[in-house]
Amino acid sequence: MTFRVVLRSMIAALLLFEALKTGLWIAGLIPSLPGRDPQTLILIALRAAVGTLQLVSGILLRGNRAPGSLLARWALVASALLTTFEIGWRLAPSDMDPTFRWWFVAGYWIYALAACKGSEEFSTDL
Repeated sequence: MTFRVVLRSMIAALLLFEALKTGLWIAGLIPSLPGRDPQTLILIALRAAVGTLQLVSGILLRGNRAPGSLLARWALVASALLTTFEIGWRLAPSDMDPTFRWWFVAGYWIYALAACKGSEEFSTDL
């Protein structure tokens, strides 16, 4: 296995894990949706859309299909933006300790940008 194959598989697995985590988070919020304010509902809907994009891009990336690399970059940046709103500015429900929320946001941005750079590396393999 080459480094590019391992990197592609790792990014695909991380995207699929995030999509699964998003689905479980939203499933846990379903009973409380009627009591949420419109701003939070919009963020939850956006997170569901990004989770779907993560799922699709992870599957395409795992299968080494052409749009997987581009969709993965979109999903990673969109998820990092949403994480900034959800956790950083505390606009969506989260059990994150407020003391560490900006550290988490910064770490997520580093991960997302590194994975975007990694997905650019093997986008020429397709």
